[in-house]
Amino acid sequence: LHSFPTRRSSDLEYSKYPSTEILTIAWRLGTRETLREAETKTWSPLLGMSDPSGFVNTLADNEIRLVAHNALFEQVITRNCLWKATGSIAGRHEIPICRWICTAALASAQALPRDLERMAMALGLTHQKDSEGRRLMLKWCKPRRVTKKSDAKWYSDEEELKRLVQYCASDVDAETEAFLILPPLNPFERELWELDQKMNLRGFAIDRKLVDACLAMIEKETIALNEETADLTMGMVGSATEVAAFTRYLSSCGLDLDNLQAKTVADTLKLEGIDPTARRLLEIRQAIGKTSTAKYEAFRARSQTDGRVRDILIFHSASTGRWGGTGVQPQNFPRPAIKNATKAAEYCCSGDIESVRLLYGNPMAVFSSILRSVIVASKGKELFCGDYSAVEARVVFWLADHTAGLKMYRDGIDLYKDMASRIYRRPIAEINADQRQLGKQVILGAGFGMGHRKFLLTCDSYGITIDEETAERAIKTYRTVHEPVTRLWKSLEAAAVRAILEPTRKFCVNRTKWFIHGGNLKCELPSGRLLTYQKPEVKFEEKWGEKRPVLYFWGMNSITHQWERSHNYGGSLCENVTQATARDLMADAMVRIEKVGFENLLCVHDEILAETWEIEDRTVEEFTEIMATNPPWAEGLPTKVEAWKGPRYRKG
Repeated sequence: LHSFPTRRSSDLEYSKYPSTEILTIAWRLGTRETLREAETKTWSPLLGMSDPSGFVNTLADNEIRLVAHNALFEQVITRNCLWKATGSIAGRHEIPICRWICTAALASAQALPRDLERMAMALGLTHQKDSEGRRLMLKWCKPRRVTKKSDAKWYSDEEELKRLVQYCASDVDAETEAFLILPPLNPFERELWELDQKMNLRGFAIDRKLVDACLAMIEKETIALNEETADLTMGMVGSATEVAAFTRYLSSCGLDLDNLQAKTVADTLKLEGIDPTARRLLEIRQAIGKTSTAKYEAFRARSQTDGRVRDILIFHSASTGRWGGTGVQPQNFPRPAIKNATKAAEYCCSGDIESVRLLYGNPMAVFSSILRSVIVASKGKELFCGDYSAVEARVVFWLADHTAGLKMYRDGIDLYKDMASRIYRRPIAEINADQRQLGKQVILGAGFGMGHRKFLLTCDSYGITIDEETAERAIKTYRTVHEPVTRLWKSLEAAAVRAILEPTRKFCVNRTKWFIHGGNLKCELPSGRLLTYQKPEVKFEEKWGEKRPVLYFWGMNSITHQWERSHNYGGSLCENVTQATARDLMADAMVRIEKVGFENLLCVHDEILAETWEIEDRTVEEFTEIMATNPPWAEGLPTKVEAWKGPRYRKG
């Protein structure tokens, strides 16, 4: 099944627009044994093609599984648009989630690209993505420009539409081939995927009044800041978004910047002796450059129907299994710059920007700080939120069998202060807040082989200023005090290398198993789930004066988003296994939370957001206990959860 709407906001939102229509459908019907040779059929309501009743009847047959790539799209289009295309109410099917299979989810579970084009290339499919057809699809799904020759809103060339039908069919051919190659999700992951789909369809309520008020104030403040920019530069820069003119003016003030990215601007503002006009311009640029404007617009665009935002989670977005985000991107909400963001949100609902400025200072920083507060409990319900405290630091100690470190967690010792006291060689009682913050960054960041130079950059990104000597001492101290973790890096790398060199054997180390299956390197996690490393290789390269084995595999580059071959090492493998284990811990809790009557809304990093009816009088203690109860495979892991309940989402 594959179909194209005429416009896009979120899949579910635009599927409900009266103007959304299906241009073409393509499908293939058969069993696993017959699908490969089955005919791909097509239908278009605009070409007067054959009666689609056979296709509609197939959808209604509960014995038939429906396979699609990014299946949430097909679910909502089938539910909300098919009946219009077929001219029959019989086409309006509420198809249970359990009947759907998503090839994008199957691919990502194998550490393959989620998008069809890259997935087809990575798998070497016979049927590859039709790039020319995709360009035509994008052309037809967007309103055309009105010209003197034609005032038509949409394209209507019959030959182009026939080509579009062919493109749709070619996608189904590629999806069919991928489906027959990719292994199914294991039973728990299948249950989790169905929960993910339920969460995406359920969505969460937002405070539309707050969104509208903030957008109005953002527009007003942006106009004022751009006018101030023009005044400060005597008209040479019309607005803070004119990058070239802005950069040239800063250069005339003695500031030659390579770019105007947020980090560059923030770093420059830390410097002393900057021309006052240049400093104010950079402050304006920083204010206007906040990502909050786009997020508020996304909140508005994705909640037009009923005030709920849906379709915001991406299942198995990372190779480790962690969720990703789309739309409002809850995974990258900025940390609040003000103490009581919930109270600030209530002030912002008034739309009085001068009152906001008087109470909190820079309004743009306030709008960025209260983004979480836009998410609210549904009417008659209350939000419950729990966060796993330092979960990856705890998991890596558990995987490393770091007895002393685990005991410190169980005894309630503040590991951040303990680390800071060792770095600064001072008693724990004398460690101040800034020093503890450094200790926190060491505990949370040094467990995966990070060197001191990278640690220096990491601290800088968190606003922690230290010199290279301190960074080097911090990393050395961690590796000495928590030496079992450094052994874990070496053990995991050795197991992975041996599995590749001896593909008929399994190698068990630190609660994991490493082996080759189907030509790929597999790591069996404590939960039983498998991590996949595509097309692994071991090459013996010169390192530290001798030939050493070096790991390579193919994967998605998280920065360039390209499918490419990359080098791996023990610290990176440790990070993968740790992050994946923490994810499995949270996933198990999400399933249990749903089963006892809470409704999962979001998972953000190590945090679960759910809601339930107020009249049920559920307690924070109950929610905490559910999350903190380890599954049998995680026995001995000192899990700690911090939870709260309330009417608005907030940073715990």
